Amino acid sequence: MSEKTILISGAFDTIHLGQLLLLKHAASYGKVIIALNSDEWIINKKGFTIFDFETRKILLEEIPYVYKVIKVADDDGTVCNAMLEIRPDFFGNGGSATSSSIPKVEIEVCDYLGIEPVFSLGDTKNVTEDQYLITSQDKIIRYSIEQLEKLEKTLSII
Repeated sequence: MSEKTILISGAFDTIHLGQLLLLKHAASYGKVIIALNSDEWIINKKGFTIFDFETRKILLEEIPYVYKVIKVADDDGTVCNAMLEIRPDFFGNGGSATSSSIPKVEIEVCDYLGIEPVFSLGDTKNVTEDQYLITSQDKIIRYSIEQLEKLEKTLSII
């Protein structure tokens, strides 16, 4: 029997502790596959991106809880295409997401494919300090600083 998988979707334009906790919790369900939203989706939602798709993908791949990061066709505002492609065992959501706050069609696709929706991932009520989280956040910060320094050098040459 193959290991179970859980699909998590999001922009992850800046990665914070809450998202790391979500990913850690998601890993308890199986291999974590992230359907990473496009730059266009983020721009449509908030008007700008902090990191481009490839940078966000690289950062996420550094997190020990993440099995794989995929590009998602999200022009319809959902991750239904990713669910159809991956066919995970679980579809995970964190924060305040509920079955009534995510697009209804995502729940319908879960029902159709037999995917179990999971909510409240990353609940911080009983969280203890975890070295993996600290290490992951440190790698993300170091990588971000390196990228900013490269950009500054490039801009100073121009």
